[in-house]
Amino acid sequence: MNDVTLFWLAFACYLLAAFVLSAAAFLRAGDGLARFGRGLVWLGLAAHTGSIVWRAFIIGTEPLHMFFPRLGAAFSAGPAWQAATYVLLFVVPAAAVAVGVIFRKSSVIWLPAAAVAVVLEMILLDFLDFTRLPIEKVFEYLSFASWCSAIALLTASPKVRLVVIDAALAIAASLLTVFAAIQPKSVELQLVPALQSYWLFIHVSLTGVGFAVFAAAFVVGALLLVKAYDASLAPPGARRHFVLLAAAAKGAALVLALGLVFGRVILPFREVAYAPHQVPGAAEAPPVGLIQVVRYGAALLGVFATLAFVFVWAIYPLARRRDDRSGFGSFLFVVCSLALFVACLLLGGITRAQEHAIAGLREEQEQLVRLANDDKLGLQTGKLLRPERLDEDIERWRALSRQARAILGKARWLPLSLERRTELAEDPVFQSLNDLFDKTGTKWQPVVRYRDIKQVGREMGERADNTQKLSRRLSFPADYAQLERVEKAIQDEYRSREANALLPRKAAGQLAAFVGLATLIAIPIGLALYFGLPRLRERLPDVARLDRISYGSVLIGYPVFTFGALLAGAIWAHFAWGNWWSWDPKEVGSLVGWVLYTIYLHQRYREGLTPRGAALAAILGFLACVLSLAGNAFLGGLHAYS
Repeated sequence: MNDVTLFWLAFACYLLAAFVLSAAAFLRAGDGLARFGRGLVWLGLAAHTGSIVWRAFIIGTEPLHMFFPRLGAAFSAGPAWQAATYVLLFVVPAAAVAVGVIFRKSSVIWLPAAAVAVVLEMILLDFLDFTRLPIEKVFEYLSFASWCSAIALLTASPKVRLVVIDAALAIAASLLTVFAAIQPKSVELQLVPALQSYWLFIHVSLTGVGFAVFAAAFVVGALLLVKAYDASLAPPGARRHFVLLAAAAKGAALVLALGLVFGRVILPFREVAYAPHQVPGAAEAPPVGLIQVVRYGAALLGVFATLAFVFVWAIYPLARRRDDRSGFGSFLFVVCSLALFVACLLLGGITRAQEHAIAGLREEQEQLVRLANDDKLGLQTGKLLRPERLDEDIERWRALSRQARAILGKARWLPLSLERRTELAEDPVFQSLNDLFDKTGTKWQPVVRYRDIKQVGREMGERADNTQKLSRRLSFPADYAQLERVEKAIQDEYRSREANALLPRKAAGQLAAFVGLATLIAIPIGLALYFGLPRLRERLPDVARLDRISYGSVLIGYPVFTFGALLAGAIWAHFAWGNWWSWDPKEVGSLVGWVLYTIYLHQRYREGLTPRGAALAAILGFLACVLSLAGNAFLGGLHAYS
């Protein structure tokens, strides 16, 4: 058993718990099922904790056999900060155990304390070695977010006592593990750019906590609108009135969308429907096939759906019947929002896997060109490439990657200025760094930082992985001509995958196509929610209690989000980009979400919001935050990390 095995065990428990808790939420006598579902989450949390801790020890933290020798050296020879860190390594778990014993009957207290202790232990170990945090990669970060969802479920469940919220958190935990599993797990692969400094660790982590708390307000607000919906209070003709309003709004959206398209303002057919290599210059494009129809049709649907959504919910509050007290419009808004949110999550996972496969082919091609031009292999002079020679090449890059990680674990003098090279000339770690730079062809920068060495290790690991993939494509002994044939085959496969990819290959129409495809996925989800959610009404607490829970969630999340997303982000941006604020799409999205929650709290303080209006405001604020979180993938900007 290893960390990956424990991760998959946790995923299985979370997924089964999501189904069990969802069933318990819909059944009248679902208390037994709910207890079983929470037991599955406890089992998944235990496995998940083991996975995170195991991986943290395997990758970069202090080797276990060196712990006690270095502990003794820290107290005998210093430095003082190192001895203090070792003391904290023992104090933190002792404090967590003490809290657990004192508050053993209240998981609301001891469970978060245990979670904080685990995280602090990982950070302290990292601080001792200056190597890495246990959530630096996309896989680890999403896995950690799933872990936090499970802890939130088990912490909030005894206090809130809403099986629906338990089910929502279990679904979130299982979805996050799915998205984590899609990401590369290799040690050498690229770190999340937003976690390459401790200021950004503070920024991203607190923003993530704020998102999580706002998500709770979003779920509770949606449940409040479900509870407040009572079809018996609808006056005669109310639904017909809504249908007519929606039809008028959609008609206006359709006219505007077609006008923009036929006026050639948006969505040029060639750029949306074809891959770039299919329409070079002014050459004739290939015949229109099914994938071209799907892409362009999805983009058209995405533009229409976006305009229709905005028009419907902008017109309805102004033109709705004032004698309609049923809450039908609010309920329908919740159904549409939830369906689109879930559809975007599902489609995001599908397209992420497809794009990762396409990018992998490009990397393989780059490594093949390197092999063909490598003078040490001599393929251009007629020599043959044998499997053992390729294995040696792979091992050489892996050894350099391991060397980079070893330097990070020992180079306590980093970051390193050029002036200090002379005084460190006899340091064996510095000599190893020189050797690493010589063998990889890396040039000295004005200041050598941790991230520079991590980058070298990552590149060497990627080179080894891609070379190993290439070895499966070759038949040995291989000559230069065979490498050319394999390169052409990879190029053809790359172009074929690009030509048949689900989303357009250029920015034009990519977001629109994504929204269009998400709309298609959302239709059956929305129908299921429309008929299924009213069955929850009798099992939900009263509107006033749901309103208090939603309001309390926003009160907790607002200061965390304010400091993490805006203040800490601006501080880091000043050091990284030279500007406190750059009006980047992600920054603007965060500001919009923050402004919405500020208005929400202001109106609540003045008692100017009804529970239904407050729930709608909480939902809109969370949707704005979600757009900020994911929109940079399409809108570009400094946060695109492309």
